[in-house]
Amino acid sequence: MSNSESLPGFCAKDNVATDMDKGCKHPTDFCQHRTSCMIHFIEKERGRDKNSQNEDNLAKNTD
Repeated sequence: MSNSESLPGFCAKDNVATDMDKGCKHPTDFCQHRTSCMIHFIEKERGRDKNSQNEDNLAKNTD
């Protein structure tokens, strides 16, 4: 998949189709669907990837 293509997603809270690349429209609001939300899951994974990359960069800089 190229970078210009966005992943289709669905927001159960708003009951609308949305792009997963744009993330959650209401990340701090209560959402009863959050535990099963693919958009939320993808955002968490991206956050973990960024954190691990930052940790790797810090480790390289301290060597």
